[in-house]
Amino acid sequence: MKRIIPILLLLLAFSPLNVSADTSPQVIDLNHLSQTMKEQQKHLFLFFHKEGCSYCEDMIVKSIKTPQIQSKLKQHFIFIDINIDMPGMVYYRQFKGSHHAFAKSLGIGLYPTAVFVDGNNEIIHGIVGYRNARQLSLAIDYVQGEYYKKMDFEAYQNEVEFLED
Repeated sequence: MKRIIPILLLLLAFSPLNVSADTSPQVIDLNHLSQTMKEQQKHLFLFFHKEGCSYCEDMIVKSIKTPQIQSKLKQHFIFIDINIDMPGMVYYRQFKGSHHAFAKSLGIGLYPTAVFVDGNNEIIHGIVGYRNARQLSLAIDYVQGEYYKKMDFEAYQNEVEFLED
């Protein structure tokens, strides 16, 4: 036991403390994930952000990482974090390219941006710009409840706000 503790301390000293600092290429195969989404009856939540974006960092810390949002994401979504400045490949339908090229192919030019995808690999909803936890939760509920099949997001938002009053 006395030998294990120094070994563990040594391992901890050389372990990366920040997981997001990993610069190894990330391969995201959305075509493969669509089958998983169907099997698990979940949607895909793609979160696009970039280095040095304070709004992106705020949305991660103040919205996405809150317990309420984390619970909803784990239960109903497959969450994919896409830092456009990091190396890696994305496969989506006929597209094959870098994270940045993928964002451009979807017409994304402002960050942060969240994109929701259904089990048929169809983009069903998108959010451009920072959203606080309440606003993000509303969008998550809209997609998870499949209200996008019945109404646009603005109508859903108005209905929810009316019911809350």
